[in-house]
Amino acid sequence: MQASFRQWSLSQFRLLIVLMIIVGATQGLVSPLISTMLEQQKVSPSVNGISASMLYVGMFVSMFLCSKLLKYIGYRKTILTGIVVMFTVILIFPFTYGIWSWSLLRFLLGVGDNITTFAVQLWIALNVASIEKGKRFSQFGLAYGVGLGLGPLGVNLEPFGFYVPFLVLGIFLIIVFFVCLADLQKDIPLLPAKEEKQWVYAQRSYKSIYVMGFLPMWSALIYGFIEVAIAGNFPVYGMKIGLSKIEISLLITAFIWGSLLFQLPLGVLGDKIGRHKLLLLVCSIGGIGMLLVPLFGNNVIGLLILLGCMGGLIGSMLSISLAFLSDLVPSSMVTRGNLLTTSHFTIGSMLGPYFGGMLMQHTLIQSLFYFLAFSLFSFVILSVIIRLSKKEKVAIHDIKM
Repeated sequence: MQASFRQWSLSQFRLLIVLMIIVGATQGLVSPLISTMLEQQKVSPSVNGISASMLYVGMFVSMFLCSKLLKYIGYRKTILTGIVVMFTVILIFPFTYGIWSWSLLRFLLGVGDNITTFAVQLWIALNVASIEKGKRFSQFGLAYGVGLGLGPLGVNLEPFGFYVPFLVLGIFLIIVFFVCLADLQKDIPLLPAKEEKQWVYAQRSYKSIYVMGFLPMWSALIYGFIEVAIAGNFPVYGMKIGLSKIEISLLITAFIWGSLLFQLPLGVLGDKIGRHKLLLLVCSIGGIGMLLVPLFGNNVIGLLILLGCMGGLIGSMLSISLAFLSDLVPSSMVTRGNLLTTSHFTIGSMLGPYFGGMLMQHTLIQSLFYFLAFSLFSFVILSVIIRLSKKEKVAIHDIKM
């Protein structure tokens, strides 16, 4: 595979970056558009939240399929399979109506999204030279984020017809499918014997990873709450307080683009002051910011500035969490640690819309942001508790000595 690196890096990497923008835009469009449509159908916020979480249920379930697909059909065919699943779902959306069919389609979209994304991640890891992996993975994440930022703008096409946003997205997906079909390198990787043997012993290290990496996993879980609450619950909140669809899409886009602009500066800051301290700072200020959102009411300019700043501050939590984990666990455990951290993010993405929707339905509509603020503050609280418990153990050990 290394022999093909130069050819792949010059042409195929650019193609995969374009693909990730389209995949990100698919998720970025569907979540707010369908949540808005369900709100117009008078679907309760809690049920709307459950429907939004089905996308992430699909992502979680597909994690058990990805490795087998890669082993038996290869990276190229796995990527193409994911694109076909997404295109088929997007094609069906305009011909369906209601909570049940849209929830099922969201689930299938999550499956296609994650199959494609996971295969591209591993393809990059396998082909990119070690000295360039950090740079290439950051470009990969940025491309997906750009797509997430562009996706909500597609909601503005809905007045021309419910099918129009899906039609535009479908055109992009079918174009990138045929380009990938023609240009992506053909390969069928086999699982190395060494990796097969390592898998037998992998389970033994999970407990150790949890003990050492609990805090970064918790912060990833929190970010899962927040990301999906903004994409899935915020459209319901916005319509309840009198915002238009265009205003809601702009506010969601501001949050996402804020996260893109500040990813690199926050990464550099984490290198200087330490990632734990950075997460403490991010969660403390972010929690205060979430408490301020209800105070702005339906003031679009105020919300635009605040959500843009919150996106810039909070939007890098997942990447910071993954880097923080690598600071805490041995290098031999980093791969499994990343898998667990990403799983926590996915679980947060599934649970967040449900909790947020339930709170908005049965308590105050503003309780969505109180919940997100408490989630952010919980990282600070747990950090203090863990630090105090460690000091207590050290003190007890010193007394026994």
